[in-house]
Amino acid sequence: MSLITTVTCNVAIDKIYHLERVQVGKLMRVEKATALPGGKGINVARVLRRLGQPVLATGFIAGFNGAWVRHRLDEEGIAHDFIEVEGETRLSITIPDPRGRGQTEILEPGPPITGQDEATLLGVVRQWARESRAVALCGSLPPGASPDLYARLVEAVQAEGVPVALDTSGEPLRLGLAARPFLVKPNRDEFQVLAGPLWGRRALWQAALEWSERSGTEWFIVTLGDEGALAVHRAKQPGTPGRWSGLAAGNSGDEPEIFWVAPLRVRPVNTLGSGDSFLGGFLAGWAAGRDPEGCLRLAAACAAANVMVMGPGAVEKEAVQNLEQKVEIERWT
Repeated sequence: MSLITTVTCNVAIDKIYHLERVQVGKLMRVEKATALPGGKGINVARVLRRLGQPVLATGFIAGFNGAWVRHRLDEEGIAHDFIEVEGETRLSITIPDPRGRGQTEILEPGPPITGQDEATLLGVVRQWARESRAVALCGSLPPGASPDLYARLVEAVQAEGVPVALDTSGEPLRLGLAARPFLVKPNRDEFQVLAGPLWGRRALWQAALEWSERSGTEWFIVTLGDEGALAVHRAKQPGTPGRWSGLAAGNSGDEPEIFWVAPLRVRPVNTLGSGDSFLGGFLAGWAAGRDPEGCLRLAAACAAANVMVMGPGAVEKEAVQNLEQKVEIERWT
């Protein structure tokens, strides 16, 4: 079972508009536009596919935009099994600042889903979990979704003996944590909604330790954009249900391992999807049986490679391999 399944409940078409300048209230002509199937889980799937890891994408799609998503994923060689719902798959528009000062994002809400749609998704994900070595649940929930949908998916998948990685925010993240997934990866803003304002590395470290213990996750990772990432690893303890390691090496589980992953300095082209690329790289390393530092090294290289190209998750394997040699990781005690 080498397959990794990714679940994107709120699929999008990611459109990136390049403008000479942004002027409120003025006519602006796009100089260059890029469009890709998007949503966090699809971005993760794209990274896994480009690294040579077998992957399948599922979730909800709708309308003409949904048909376009299917077509483009076929072109990328990403296998998929989506659930068709009423409405239209959303657009997600990103406008990079031409002076390199961040980006503006305009996100549509996505098509509303029903309780029956959720039940269908649970069945499809459970079916693919039986063929998978891991399942990644990623991104926001669409209108109408129950906030505990991810929590129920975690429970259903892990009942099949398959570990779950969770990357979401807000109430779905809080409820999902209670289901004790294998891995959780919020970014700084998403984590601070749970833990409150965090000033400095020590406060972040202590909060991550507390939440990793409270949630019972094996991996609790907070991505920090251009500041790198903090990871807490609690290895599987014998006889503990619902916990997996799958790593070639690690500690015995008596004490957590804490890692600070330094950021790689590269020329930024696009930051959209960097956190998703981090997760995709981590899961690829985990599936290959790497040790904790090896997983984090590949994850950081994928995040940096994402910044260098236009399009979320469109990393180049050769660039990832080159960057991986430059990743610096500190082990904290």
